[in-house]
Amino acid sequence: MITAGERSNACSRTRRSSIPERLDRVIVSTSHASIEISWDARQRLLDQLRRLDSARDLVAKFEGVGASRPVDLTQDEEALLVDVIDAWTRDLGGTAAPAGILELRRALLLDFVDRSGDS
Repeated sequence: MITAGERSNACSRTRRSSIPERLDRVIVSTSHASIEISWDARQRLLDQLRRLDSARDLVAKFEGVGASRPVDLTQDEEALLVDVIDAWTRDLGGTAAPAGILELRRALLLDFVDRSGDS
């Protein structure tokens, strides 16, 4: 006999497996690339951003786009995001950042370099 809890777990697993993989990702647009990060990496990044009052608008952008549209950032938001990623990776010590986070940082830094070359 299957218990209600077992039935619920089985239904939950079935629902998760039927969700297209593309919905488990978030895309962040930079002028150099569209960087894809996993939903888990997004959640962990949001945990870091929520520590800062100055990141409220940025948090809202990440929460607002879901998986269907890319997150578009202003220059100030890009700078804040790089600072947050830098602090986060320092806090991690020898532990690796979630997949896509360092690639995102790299793309954002390339945007800064391009803008500084334009002036």
